[in-house]
Amino acid sequence: MQKAKELMPDLVRLDISLPGISGIETARRIRRVSPNSQIIFLSQHDSLQMVKDALNTGGHGYVAKSDAGSELLKAIRAVREGKQFVSQRIASQGWRPQMVGSAVTSGPRTSPVSSKVESPTSQTNRRWVLVVIIRVTPQARQ
Repeated sequence: MQKAKELMPDLVRLDISLPGISGIETARRIRRVSPNSQIIFLSQHDSLQMVKDALNTGGHGYVAKSDAGSELLKAIRAVREGKQFVSQRIASQGWRPQMVGSAVTSGPRTSPVSSKVESPTSQTNRRWVLVVIIRVTPQARQ
């Protein structure tokens, strides 16, 4: 949280499962201190409900970890272009952009996958900063 407030990053990549706090709650807090930051979730969780909850906090993209190798850069590019992104694993389960409700009330708004982010500030003069919060699981350490 402190880094997001200090750096006001353009893009934040969050895991859903963080120690002590969920990535969804972290996203809510980031949106309060840095409302123009775009958030991409990267998670092993691929349920449609989890994706809906994450994007309803103001997330701009969601990538299943199993798709990360082929889709994380695509997600970053899409989100930076003002598009919402979900990875193929999510899309193949029947994801529809309309599943995201109107829970987001501050900062840039995302609408369906192909439309642009409505942002109060111009992105052209912003410094590009990426903050990555990673949780290393015991399985990943092996």
